[in-house]
Amino acid sequence: MLPFDRAAAEWMGTERARLRKKGVTPAYRDAQIAAVAATRKLIVVTRNARDFRAFSGVRVQNWFTLTHTAPRQEKR
Repeated sequence: MLPFDRAAAEWMGTERARLRKKGVTPAYRDAQIAAVAATRKLIVVTRNARDFRAFSGVRVQNWFTLTHTAPRQEKR
């Protein structure tokens, strides 16, 4: 767990205001998570990547949809 600090709070306020002007109201908790990730340059890993698409500068990965491939075998 990472703290929701002043930098994250300021980012969240600015970003929510920007989104509201576009008619988008993201969930408060999603905005907090996005803010912590954005201010620390982290990637949000979630099954609900759609919930974070509107946020500017937030990198999101859904590990549940990534396909797993076995290491390539060299032919002898």
